[in-house]
Amino acid sequence: MNFKRVVAEQLEELVEIESRSRLVPREALSTGKSALSAPNVLAVLGVRRCGKSVFSHMLAKGYNFGYINFDDERLFDVKTKDLDDLLQALYDLHGKIDFIILDEIQKVLGWELFANRLRRTKRVIVTGSNSKLLGREIATELRGRYEDILMLPFSFREYLRYRDISFTPTSIRTAARGSIVAAFDDYIRHGGFPEVVMARNEAERRKLLQNYFKTIFFAIREAPEGQRAARQQTHHRELSPLSPGSIFCHRKREVLFLPPPQDHESEKDLPDRYRFCRAGAPFCGKPGEDT
Repeated sequence: MNFKRVVAEQLEELVEIESRSRLVPREALSTGKSALSAPNVLAVLGVRRCGKSVFSHMLAKGYNFGYINFDDERLFDVKTKDLDDLLQALYDLHGKIDFIILDEIQKVLGWELFANRLRRTKRVIVTGSNSKLLGREIATELRGRYEDILMLPFSFREYLRYRDISFTPTSIRTAARGSIVAAFDDYIRHGGFPEVVMARNEAERRKLLQNYFKTIFFAIREAPEGQRAARQQTHHRELSPLSPGSIFCHRKREVLFLPPPQDHESEKDLPDRYRFCRAGAPFCGKPGEDT
């Protein structure tokens, strides 16, 4: 495997994606930079497609950094013993590096020992999504020697920034009110996933949202047909299909309707799956925290 070519192409792809998009500085940037003011591991956690990779790149800009995305079929069979070869490929490309971004690193068994070693001399950013890399699990793996940030889709403030709409406490009382209210209506309708916000038309937005719902809410893991059927029947009374335009409440004022928990999941685990937030704190707090 030519690791040098793989990591070079991955970085080119990330830079190309950013060049085609209008980037919005995320509100968590200052927190992330503070966490990486010295050699450390920063875990950027959150739902798929919320902008974790681009956010990590924003943190490393201005420094000599290396980037490896393990969500790549060419790295599907990478084992712990291969990580040093990948690191050497980064050195060959960039020379000395101060930052290293390990995107979706949880796909490699034993990755935490590699990250712990790197953190002694470098600023390390690891990313993870869904149930693959949970806040409490990474705390165990890294033995507390890390900080984390929960990334979510654009907040309304970030959404306004992307739309070039100025908002201050007084602007809601001015002629700008109409633009802000219209933007809020669109934000409620379509949400804040970056790719959806940047979509060119309604058809593209709708297609993206439908794909996200299938991926995030209704992905059913491989299971024998009998088990799948029994599971679906068991939860039939509690579940209704979701569409991009409809949200159904479950346990009034507490949680959103969710797909059936997997065999090894319990309800208390679900906030860490990034599939819902407790009412009253939809855009703040760490996974599973009520505020």
